[in-house]
Amino acid sequence: MVDATIGHEALSFMDGSSGYNQIRMAPEDEELTAFRTPKGIYCYKVMPFGLKNAGATYQRAMQRIFDDILHKIVQCYVDDLVVKTKKRGDHLRDLRIVFNRLRKYQLKMNPLKCAFGVTSGKFLGFIVRHRGIEVDQSKIDAIQRMPEPKNLRELRSLQGHLAYIRHFISNLAGRCQPFSRLMRKDATFEWDEACRNAFESIKRYLLNPPVLGVPMPGKPLVLYIAAQEQSLGALLAQKNEEEKEKALYYLSRKLIGVELRYSPIEKMCLALFFSIQKLRHYMQAHVIHLVAKIDPVKYVLSRAIMSGRLAKWAVAFQEFEITYVPQKAIKGQALANFLADHPIPADWELSDDFPDEDVLYTEVLPPWMMFFDVAARREESGAGVVFVSPQKQVLPFAFVLSESCSNNVAEYQALIAGLQMALDMKISYLEVYGDSKLVINQLLTHYEVKHEGLFPYF
Repeated sequence: MVDATIGHEALSFMDGSSGYNQIRMAPEDEELTAFRTPKGIYCYKVMPFGLKNAGATYQRAMQRIFDDILHKIVQCYVDDLVVKTKKRGDHLRDLRIVFNRLRKYQLKMNPLKCAFGVTSGKFLGFIVRHRGIEVDQSKIDAIQRMPEPKNLRELRSLQGHLAYIRHFISNLAGRCQPFSRLMRKDATFEWDEACRNAFESIKRYLLNPPVLGVPMPGKPLVLYIAAQEQSLGALLAQKNEEEKEKALYYLSRKLIGVELRYSPIEKMCLALFFSIQKLRHYMQAHVIHLVAKIDPVKYVLSRAIMSGRLAKWAVAFQEFEITYVPQKAIKGQALANFLADHPIPADWELSDDFPDEDVLYTEVLPPWMMFFDVAARREESGAGVVFVSPQKQVLPFAFVLSESCSNNVAEYQALIAGLQMALDMKISYLEVYGDSKLVINQLLTHYEVKHEGLFPYF
């Protein structure tokens, strides 16, 4: 929602005046808000603050009021309104449309919290400008004024402030790594030199925080990923009209548990999977140019036998249009800054061809299993396929067959669809199970195919 306000020459910010109180209560619900006073029992005729569904009700009302112009000339989050115009000369026209709509539904705005025709303003805690999104200076000042934490409560307060602006900070998880020891259960709080250096590093970074852009439709996004010994990092960027890369989003997280024992290439795969989870809304609408020291997609799809996590990663990677670009082929400030914030350990040897033994080891695992079945009816037929991984992870799939057909034909179509899915998942060792005696025995050449409707499947 904040992204949608970027790139407009004129903005107007408005705030509802006691917004919830402008929504009438349904007459039958008024008695549910009753409260007792010394003068008697009263109830609300308008929606009071404090009801569990008050925010959702108000948001639904605003969406219905501005339905045809929402996301076009106005953005709305509960009682916060932003009127946006690409060209400043058209801003009065857009304001007139919004004011007429407010007047029609008798909605009132607080004039003390309104700003009209400005080039920048605060929306949802961030500063939005024509050039991009900036961190609210008050958020930065609060961190800069913080003294060194003296106990766990103060450290958690610091991390809470950082979490709010984490997508502006490159490798935040790596920078905060010295704090992890202090967060452990029953750990003694000792603010040592490593913690002090990390705290000062964050403050220095926030002296000149980045300005984040928004993705432009029709242009590919560039995703940089990196893995360190104890953390992962990612940067989503895009080239602007001047062919200069603009940072859109920073991601980072620390490795936990068994993830710390992953091989370097598996950590790179995990970094890509983590980025996909967090940035799905960006990646679904754009081609992704993946920049890394090694191609995680190639690694996952090259495995002869996939473990549970590799299969999960493979399915996630195939959902998006990802093109790998070698790190050495990219030159630019965005890459330079990203690599500076994510130094790769010197003993990590990675290659595009996966020559090292950490990459080319062979896992001896049981086969995948595939079960198929159909339900053929006169109107339409349905089919179901269930995959069971060597780790007993169950992956069910169901689909409708486009044409009416006999039960045997439907069985063949379900089998073929399942085998095609297995090929897409790069499953090379598969056991197939079905309840059709005819299909199984014909595939094993125990039965001869005589029905002309089954000839196309051989």
